[in-house]
Amino acid sequence: VRIARERGLATLTALGVSASQVATIAAMRDSGEISAANAGKLLERLGEPDSGADPAAIAEFEGWLAVRDTAQLAAWCDEVIAASQPIVEQIRAG
Repeated sequence: VRIARERGLATLTALGVSASQVATIAAMRDSGEISAANAGKLLERLGEPDSGADPAAIAEFEGWLAVRDTAQLAAWCDEVIAASQPIVEQIRAG
């Protein structure tokens, strides 16, 4: 609603965001798929012309979905550690 007001509009529908899209974003936020900050970004994006109709697809494309796969998170950490060996050695050395 803040976004609509900032643009001088009365409702999200006037912004170009449907009730269905808002419901999808709310469900994504409620399930933890997307953070509150990224939900706001998603609403802003949906208010842009030619943004696309599927909030979940936009969130995935933008990389706004929360990662809950601990194996993937561990793999990313391993990659960063492997790519940062001088810093890792400094930390280990105290």
